[in-house]
Amino acid sequence: MLEDYPSDLANNRKFATLHAINRAVLAGAAGGYKFPNIEFSLAYGDQSADHTRPNWAYDRKVTDKMTMMIPDFGLYSWPAHQVGTWSEVRERTNEVQKTLQFSAKIPKLFWRGTTAFGREIRESLVNASMGKSWSAVEGLEWLAPDFKDHMVTMPDHCKYQFLVHTEGSYVMWTYSVHLKLTDTTAGLAYSGRLKYLHNCESVIIAHVPNFETHDQHLMIASGPDQNFVQVSQLILVVLSGSDRLPGQAGLFRSG
Repeated sequence: MLEDYPSDLANNRKFATLHAINRAVLAGAAGGYKFPNIEFSLAYGDQSADHTRPNWAYDRKVTDKMTMMIPDFGLYSWPAHQVGTWSEVRERTNEVQKTLQFSAKIPKLFWRGTTAFGREIRESLVNASMGKSWSAVEGLEWLAPDFKDHMVTMPDHCKYQFLVHTEGSYVMWTYSVHLKLTDTTAGLAYSGRLKYLHNCESVIIAHVPNFETHDQHLMIASGPDQNFVQVSQLILVVLSGSDRLPGQAGLFRSG
């Protein structure tokens, strides 16, 4: 039994995840796999609220071993804000990447997102980078009339050399009659953008995570296989660069 929310943001998640499960079942059956009959509990919010029994969820706290993580809805499709299906995003991203070597990308630190979630990190990031010559950091308001004028597609993220990833917030979504988000301060949770950033051949900068996803083990912060830059607080990245590009402050490896 699934509960309906008065919002496409929530319902898109639910149906995309169910379609992904159905596709996996059909593919397994076609390959001769016999699925056992099971019952499962699916949490399709930003975080599973029930930690007393096993749940399927998109993320969990790093200390939570009860929740079973599954790929999030965006790996099937995310119609909200015209993101599209995963295969469509990959195709469009590859087209951008074909035309750009790293040296030809815009040499700026890039981030777009709402500051209603994860305010402690996101608002600090926006405020501290404001006016810097190397900054392409900007907060968005989902319900603002000019939202689309400031939105940047996920493939176009790849046009920048440095991409910031922040965690967001999990919320018990509460909407007014006009569908205005009214409760956004419940706490931190994962952000769905990271899987898209992985498709860009750019430098990903992320803070130490409080939550993990099904592919978190692929994030390597140090050693010969390092594939992103991990910092304790994003504000340190911004301030330590002063008026210089973060790469010029010696924060990133060249290789």
